[in-house]
Amino acid sequence: MLSLKLNRLMTIAGMLLLCSMVIFPYTLEAQRRGGSNREGGQGRPGDMSQRMQDRQKQAEQRFEMICDSLKLDETQRKEAHKLFKDTQKEREKIFEDISSGALVREEAQSKMREINQSYLEKFTALLNEDQREKYRKIQEEWRAQRPGRR
Repeated sequence: MLSLKLNRLMTIAGMLLLCSMVIFPYTLEAQRRGGSNREGGQGRPGDMSQRMQDRQKQAEQRFEMICDSLKLDETQRKEAHKLFKDTQKEREKIFEDISSGALVREEAQSKMREINQSYLEKFTALLNEDQREKYRKIQEEWRAQRPGRR
């Protein structure tokens, strides 16, 4: 009887030790980063601004690639670039509002959808029919490469 209780106690202690060995490294990493241990969790403030800068740089590269692919003329390129920059400023404002607590996630998502839809409508209005068709195909290719995303 005593050995059965001791056996159970040792099993429980072993399980706790194993769990702590699995969880402890993640906890230390999260503390080192200053945030949660989840991918994309809250890290140090500088981490977020660096991620934002990286995303903006990627967006600019995609934008330039699209302009080149569609062979925009100089007037189209200038108007598209102004539209792109204005839209980026609107998006940045939303992220600032989220950080300050002025917007909750659901409101921010709704506003972001509106901004994206407006951008899409204005951008496609700059294009001629051939460019619109080519742009539609580019979008389809991107969607196919990123399943699960809208």
